[in-house]
Amino acid sequence: MSIRHWVALGSFVGLITVFGPIGCGDSSGGDGSGEGGGGGEAGGGGAGNTGGEGDDGGPEDETGDGGSGAGAVFDPDAPGIRVEIFVNQMIMMGMQEICMVAGDVMPAGREDFEPDDTPQVPLETCVLNFDTGGGGPSCQFDDECAPEQKCLPSTKDGQPIENTEHCQTPRGPINVGPISVSGFKNGTIALMYDSANGAYKPAGSDGQVDCSLLNYNTTYTLAGDGSAEYGLGPFTGQVRLGGQLSLTKPAVVAGDMGGAISIKTSEDLVLEWAGSDPNAIMKIDLMGAKLAGDSGTITCRTKDTGRFTIPGSMISKIPFGMQFLNHIMMERRTPGTGSGDGLTRPEFSTIQMMDYMVSPNP
Repeated sequence: MSIRHWVALGSFVGLITVFGPIGCGDSSGGDGSGEGGGGGEAGGGGAGNTGGEGDDGGPEDETGDGGSGAGAVFDPDAPGIRVEIFVNQMIMMGMQEICMVAGDVMPAGREDFEPDDTPQVPLETCVLNFDTGGGGPSCQFDDECAPEQKCLPSTKDGQPIENTEHCQTPRGPINVGPISVSGFKNGTIALMYDSANGAYKPAGSDGQVDCSLLNYNTTYTLAGDGSAEYGLGPFTGQVRLGGQLSLTKPAVVAGDMGGAISIKTSEDLVLEWAGSDPNAIMKIDLMGAKLAGDSGTITCRTKDTGRFTIPGSMISKIPFGMQFLNHIMMERRTPGTGSGDGLTRPEFSTIQMMDYMVSPNP
């Protein structure tokens, strides 16, 4: 299961997801970490960290899910185990900070080893209405897939999504014993298998942890004893959580339903934030929508220097509506590493995100 499968937590339905059953065919059709294919309109020229046109897609692996499994080769006779664990910091609707540590464990599948060739917005560039690609099914019949795979649709809330069929391995979550994550202010947090939904999370929780327990600019260590039943030996991993993110410019003020920023739709939008990590990539989405259905999104990628400017020439083309329909989302992902006998896909990562409403002004 990808991090993107978390889409409902508390009252923030549609922004994040509590783990649901992860059985056969419950797949998103990809990890969703890329923003998809060609099309869209590139931003105009700009100096420094201002969105502009670019041809260099930048270091793709810095924004994708997962960690040290990149480049591994799938062995159908010994697929091994995939372990996905993540530590998250999220500011939702500009009014609540949510922190999580959770994941899942599954037998590795062929699709886990396929390279993510999803096109990315080039670094230091913004694109208007970037085409996410991936339209239509990629298979129709099982015999188009590898022997151990089936042609199955993606699902949402357990229901198939039309025209999303793709080759995937029928599988479900497995219990390989407790997984410890150390690096928190209170020491180590144990993740336990929840048989109700197949998730690994702190016992008695939905994956949330007290944000005051997070150590920032810290490397977290993951460890498990494995399971002889599934051919997984003891394993370890590491992943770094960067600085604590917070938006410092524009000023965040009380909005209709949470924190909001005010922007002028005819001017450049200068963003500044605390907790930057120049070795990481920040992805920025400025989204506007109207009740009638018109919408638009500017997607940008930049080295995380703590400052970036979205060109006003692009902002003026977004159909902004009522405040609660407009959002700016900033996301930084950091992949980790992992190893262990039988661990063929270590997917350890941190994801830090900020989401604020946007109040547009001419």
